[in-house]
Amino acid sequence: MDYIRINRIHEKDFDSIIEEAGGNRIKTNGSASNGYSADYRLNEAIIELKFIREEGLVKESRRRKVAEIFRGTQADRPVVVLDPKILSEKNLRKYYNLLGQPIQTAVKKAAKQVHETKLRIGTDSTRVLVILNDGYTALSMDEFREVVGKVVRNDTSKIDYAIAGGVYYYSDRFDTYSFARFDLIAVNVDKPFPSYNGLLDTWNRWFEKHMKSVIVGQENAHDDRFPVIDLNFEIDGIVYVKPCPPMGKPSSFWPSGRRPRENTTGIDACPPVATCFPKLSKTNWCMFKEAMPNESKLQDDYASWLRWAKEQEQKGGNKFQPFVGIDIEYEDCISCYRQEGEKLSFSNLCCVASEIFNIKIRSIIDGAINKLESSIVLPTYIFLLTEEIGKDKAFDISSIYYFNETPGFERDDIIVANERLFFEYALALASAYAVSMDLEAVVYEKNERYAWM
Repeated sequence: MDYIRINRIHEKDFDSIIEEAGGNRIKTNGSASNGYSADYRLNEAIIELKFIREEGLVKESRRRKVAEIFRGTQADRPVVVLDPKILSEKNLRKYYNLLGQPIQTAVKKAAKQVHETKLRIGTDSTRVLVILNDGYTALSMDEFREVVGKVVRNDTSKIDYAIAGGVYYYSDRFDTYSFARFDLIAVNVDKPFPSYNGLLDTWNRWFEKHMKSVIVGQENAHDDRFPVIDLNFEIDGIVYVKPCPPMGKPSSFWPSGRRPRENTTGIDACPPVATCFPKLSKTNWCMFKEAMPNESKLQDDYASWLRWAKEQEQKGGNKFQPFVGIDIEYEDCISCYRQEGEKLSFSNLCCVASEIFNIKIRSIIDGAINKLESSIVLPTYIFLLTEEIGKDKAFDISSIYYFNETPGFERDDIIVANERLFFEYALALASAYAVSMDLEAVVYEKNERYAWM
């Protein structure tokens, strides 16, 4: 199911809002206005309308500066979350100064327009900037208001009030939420602006009609908008993510109340998580050697077999596909594979090893223990920590540890650290390590601080 799209706000929409509030568009003479004219007159107010549609994290130069600010906050990680709350006060100012640049440009131009219009009209009008966020998703509703307030207070004395607004749209394809903001920011409180309340009322009525037309399918424009999604970019091999804000309450459609997340990794089936190899006791090796005297992989004697098996272990595994030795019993292998007239081969041993591994790993996956929901205490286990980031599993990070909590033998060893593995894939890999270490359980925890729910 595709997302419902909503139309952008257009100048003609705001024309109708102003007219309903009792105002009108200012008619200008090009030479008289010198190129600087505000858009509207509403009672005591001269109003300039600005749209912010540039996505703040599109420009490469700005991306690099943002990456420089955040990289040190999350060292040794392949994914860095752009969370302003974790920045120092100094870096927070730098961050919002960067993201505020499109707003700053709009404010400076608007200040000239309302000021020149006031001088030309010759009245003691209140100078108002209406600045609407119509696609700048790098800033949340509250962030946009704060940045606009900072810019109009610090960068100009020619604006008396600003109104920071916009239509903010969030969706999981089934539940859809839209919010209209139209927040008044007082810069010069000595100037009256009583018309704001009436303008706010007409804005709210317009928003209701706008969303109704979207729902019934009346709106159909070429520049419609998708809902807010994860913003991401890559610099020097590191992915930087501004997670999509959570929906704020459980889903009314999905039975569990948890919304499904996107998965753009391209992984729709579990990749191989182990290299299986038959592990033979001396007794079983002797029986297999007798049954397969010409099988070169069994070597000439048991000591040579052990050395060769060790060489395969050193060559055959990596951290995403560990080498897992599986104990093979001769009788089990014979009963499964040897039929009348068929010759036993080393590949049969490998197949048995894989089948036993699959049974063991499935049991561990199915019995994985949620640390936050269980009081079970285990002496040894594999621990999986997955950090879910935003709406897309492609940004998730997982780490895998070996824990021994036996008194006097406590250990916690890192097996896999901060790798881009979503939970299901990471759980399979953690379970493979559990099988390789003859452990019975995987204990897991999901860090949902930045998860989309």
